[in-house]
Amino acid sequence: MQTMNELSKARGLVAFAESVSDSDTLISINDFAKTTCGTLGLGRNKLFQEMRFNGILSSQNRPYQYHIKAGYFQVVTRVINGKFLHQPMLTGKGEIWLLAKMKEILGN
Repeated sequence: MQTMNELSKARGLVAFAESVSDSDTLISINDFAKTTCGTLGLGRNKLFQEMRFNGILSSQNRPYQYHIKAGYFQVVTRVINGKFLHQPMLTGKGEIWLLAKMKEILGN
């Protein structure tokens, strides 16, 4: 009976993960840090530091091209006060990948 309950719970989580990964919406790394703070135990600054240290982001906090090509990130360019600002955003696929990657790195 317990196995059936676990299987039922797992189906729900799989369905949720599939819906997130297929989503066209983007989330900033800041917002990702806020939503996963309880799971990863990292704030925004520590998350950026770990991502730079582990070769996910460059020293300018931009994702490396192979992560963009893999569909984990998109870079949104905005013009504010005549300056071009480039903000890395996570895709749904990237959220799932980054959460798993950070858990692996941190040993959670």
